[in-house]
Amino acid sequence: MAPAQDRAAPADDNDDAEGFDAFYLATFKRTFAAAYRMSAGNHDVAEEATQEAYVALWLRWPQRRQLPMNANLKYVIGIASHKVVDRYRSQDAKRTVPDEVDGPADEPTPADALGELAVLRAVRDLLEGQSSRRRAVGMLYFLEGWEQAEIAEALGMAASTVRTHVQRLRVLLKPLIHRINDLDSGGDHR
Repeated sequence: MAPAQDRAAPADDNDDAEGFDAFYLATFKRTFAAAYRMSAGNHDVAEEATQEAYVALWLRWPQRRQLPMNANLKYVIGIASHKVVDRYRSQDAKRTVPDEVDGPADEPTPADALGELAVLRAVRDLLEGQSSRRRAVGMLYFLEGWEQAEIAEALGMAASTVRTHVQRLRVLLKPLIHRINDLDSGGDHR
């Protein structure tokens, strides 16, 4: 049997609301987590963006309910991402990243977890000082694992713009990753 996110949403015309409710319950936490990271830990912004994203999806649910759950999940996360970016663009504000970093729940070893947290922290620190659009691209690409084409579609950008943002972020991240690798191997701490 296919994983839950790869199965199509329920197709019963008589019960769109029930199918949407099931989708909402199955995907809310992941959508909120993505919006929370995009908003640099601002719970209120993340909650508002998440709810607005689900309202937008509800309005399009009759056309989208036949799509696989994973496609609708990416769609709703994309909308939430837009909402977060729009919020910060309208305020022209840059948020600070909270000191705590939420890593994956199941890590093989503490050393692996520390290494991954160090990388995540380096990425989040770098993204904190970027423009809202570059920060959105970086969060979706480096932290959420989205493909560049998916990001371009979700954020309404040209694929070449997403590619440019990713390339520039990689250049900025490269020295940080080398330093982390040096520290992991017992190298020079300078």
